[in-house]
Amino acid sequence: MFKKIFLIFISVFLSSGCAATPANTTSHHEASKFTKEGNQYLLQGDFEQAIAAYQKAIELDPNDTEAYLNRGQAYAIGSGQYDLAIADYNKAIKIDPRDAQAYYKRGKVYKQKGEFERAISDYSKAIELNPNYAEAYTNRGVIYGRDKGQFDLAISDFNKALEINPQLLEAYLNKASACENSGQPEEAIKAYKGFLQHATPQLNDYITYAERRIKELQK
Repeated sequence: MFKKIFLIFISVFLSSGCAATPANTTSHHEASKFTKEGNQYLLQGDFEQAIAAYQKAIELDPNDTEAYLNRGQAYAIGSGQYDLAIADYNKAIKIDPRDAQAYYKRGKVYKQKGEFERAISDYSKAIELNPNYAEAYTNRGVIYGRDKGQFDLAISDFNKALEINPQLLEAYLNKASACENSGQPEEAIKAYKGFLQHATPQLNDYITYAERRIKELQK
């Protein structure tokens, strides 16, 4: 059987959660400055400085969900401190139980820890709160396919993600791999071609890979 190659592109994605209105508007204003500072550090890959800035923001405004969400990302991406990341996402969810991003981000960390059922539960909750959350469908599909071997569920999720966002490149590649593993070479070829249609030159390695797989499947 063809080796499973499910791919997820890793990137820093800043959250923009809405903090609850604090009693002290001055503290809220000052906290916002530190949150923005943390965001800049996070984008630059300076995770320690980002965490320090978010900590100051949270001290000034304990209801700053954006600071919790982005500090959680800094913990997860910067040093693999998954439990600290989950604690921050838990806090954000407690402040705003309807924040789909918080469930999505927590789901990603649970997946990294190998806690697949919890990850699926969080992705499903994110989708419930935001039915157009294409990335949540894609990441849930990866778990169904790569980690659980449930290729029909995986393909269904990738199809939904692409229905929402036809330019979501990782969904095409993951769908192609799921189709190969489930014995659907023609559908795999279509998915690879969809990726090639939208891929940019910077993704040369992935483009080469997709072109090679198409040739192999057409033999």
